[in-house]
Amino acid sequence: RLVFNYAEEEMAIIGEEAFMAPVDSTETTVGLFTSDDLGFATLDLGLRFDRIERDGFIAEMHHDDEEHHEEREDEEHEDDHHDDHHGEEMVFEPQSYKEDAFSIAAMLTRDLNDYATVSLGLSSVSKTPSAIELFMNGEHLATNRYEVGDVTLDTERADGIDLTFSFERNGWYGRASVY
Repeated sequence: RLVFNYAEEEMAIIGEEAFMAPVDSTETTVGLFTSDDLGFATLDLGLRFDRIERDGFIAEMHHDDEEHHEEREDEEHEDDHHDDHHGEEMVFEPQSYKEDAFSIAAMLTRDLNDYATVSLGLSSVSKTPSAIELFMNGEHLATNRYEVGDVTLDTERADGIDLTFSFERNGWYGRASVY
């Protein structure tokens, strides 16, 4: 089976908790999945290639120069009204993230007899950062924390090996895995 997937997404958090500017994402995936009886065992194989592109903005707080800030402090003391954001301006800097990722998984399964099997699985799987992990930047009121994305995050990779023994006979079954 050959699979092709193309997805476009625009994500934004707007309103009172606007702590992430809009992010446009495109994801292109090509996958191959196959199963074949090799005579001595069955081989299941999956391959996947992903191309991820995300374009968004990181919000940065810019402060006025110190001389201008001192004038504002004098004004604040005069009218006895303090605003924590005087002299600060939110500036949105455009950022892009592009990454290619490859994943593979294979499992070899062999029947030991009529009611017992053994399987050996090998995998190396990639995960690219989500739009939120890359571009989040601001106060999240519901969780009462300040969240900051990072457009320099790398793709995560998980490598695995597992060995599984299965048994089924007369309504009884069991499975044990080591990984």
